[in-house]
Amino acid sequence: DPSLAPAGWHTLVIAFQYAPYALRAGWDTAQGEALADRALAALEPTLPGLTARVRDRRVLTPADLEARYGLPEGDFNHGAMMLDQAFFQRPALGLSDYRMPVAGLWLCGPGAHPGGGHLGAPGFAAAQTALGS
Repeated sequence: DPSLAPAGWHTLVIAFQYAPYALRAGWDTAQGEALADRALAALEPTLPGLTARVRDRRVLTPADLEARYGLPEGDFNHGAMMLDQAFFQRPALGLSDYRMPVAGLWLCGPGAHPGGGHLGAPGFAAAQTALGS
């Protein structure tokens, strides 16, 4: 995509699914840059020369993701996918059938079962429920 990188260059996104949200000192620019350095170092054995080829980077910490995009604790699934947030308990007991307490409002994003990363499954399930299928 030439709007993201000049001709002959590429864009790489490294997403740490489980970067810690709560750090003793909190997230700041230095902490984010250190995490990015560790990510590149971890990829370097598989992609030799990667670090040297990086010309620019943007680092978004879990705190940045929460502040900019409203993702609780920087979690793309809008809540940890733990046992207390699974199946009939996602997003909470009594709200797992995609119906919200407001008539005609349906929950269909990653905060609904089965969570994010399932190719639109929460939206499909919410639509099926709304249509009575």
